[in-house]
Amino acid sequence: MTTATATNTNTKTKTKKAKSTIHWAEDWGEAEAKPNPTKYSINQLNNKLDFTGLEEKLEKILGIKVVITGQMQKTHSGRVEIDFVSDNLVEHVGILTPVMKNFVIHDWSNQLYEHENGDIILSTGVHFAWDFHKGGSNGHDLFWAFYNFDKREWAFNE
Repeated sequence: MTTATATNTNTKTKTKKAKSTIHWAEDWGEAEAKPNPTKYSINQLNNKLDFTGLEEKLEKILGIKVVITGQMQKTHSGRVEIDFVSDNLVEHVGILTPVMKNFVIHDWSNQLYEHENGDIILSTGVHFAWDFHKGGSNGHDLFWAFYNFDKREWAFNE
């Protein structure tokens, strides 16, 4: 997203947001978005969902192959969201392997919306989480990911 700056006669600077582009990944946060679009059914969304780009990004960051499984679903409140998780990666946590039971990558805080260009976009946090053998768990964000169901492509904001 680009910004334009204009200076008035009082030397005050005003910043205006430029109109969003047609390219969904460049302006994901600024575009007019309609939450929970109904362009596709849950089955159609799941048929269009492809985790390959996300798995490639994770492999590049972590240096190991990561397999993601999941699907779009409707919550009890009627909101459409994703639920995904990786295989258990506990064998890759080095010296912490003996104390950890699970170490996975999963979704965190996501939303499905319609971009102003008509594309259906999933915005999701990609998060890792762990569970200890003797109890307790925690996690941390890795990055934000955006999936365009119409183009079947991923974009990332790190």
